[in-house]
Amino acid sequence: MTEKEQTVDNSETATLEKKPLTRDELMRMSSQLIRILHRRTTAHRFKPSQHDSPRLQYARATIAAITAYGGLLKDVEITELEERLTALEKWR
Repeated sequence: MTEKEQTVDNSETATLEKKPLTRDELMRMSSQLIRILHRRTTAHRFKPSQHDSPRLQYARATIAAITAYGGLLKDVEITELEERLTALEKWR
């Protein structure tokens, strides 16, 4: 990796660490992964390649991370809704 690529990679990592993903971003990521896997497995001729196994391992890890992150995001949203509801009830 060149110094320039490393700088770009580090700045992207720093940005990702500061900004949580949204549900829309998670949906786009998982949709893209599903499309890639679907195209690969439904091609006219399916020929296993040496890269299939690592790719599937990364796909599984990505799906697990998306699932876990989605659950955390849901918990945060529920907590925020509960706080808003409590505030509304106090206002009444």
